[in-house]
Amino acid sequence: MTKQLVLEHIFRLFEDPNGFLVQLQVQAKFNQQLYQEIFQTFTQYNELLANEEDINRRAARFLVDLATALEGAAYQFSLIEHTDTEKVGKAHAEVLNLMYELLP
Repeated sequence: MTKQLVLEHIFRLFEDPNGFLVQLQVQAKFNQQLYQEIFQTFTQYNELLANEEDINRRAARFLVDLATALEGAAYQFSLIEHTDTEKVGKAHAEVLNLMYELLP
């Protein structure tokens, strides 16, 4: 898949009105399948960038929003002893690691 196609997929995932972030923040639901799709798509984007210096600004914004949302959800889930607290915390750590790779 080309870099442009991967970016378009990232944008669709981010802009979906019933997507991962909406489910996480509004419904307090951690959709593992959507999270994996987002994480794999960003991993693929990272691989396609290779040694390029620049990252798409919209993609970077989504990554930062994702990390922030996961951090907030991990805290909120821990307060209510949500069954997905550990999964959200792990996802947050994974996204931070990916963010540090993409945004050195």
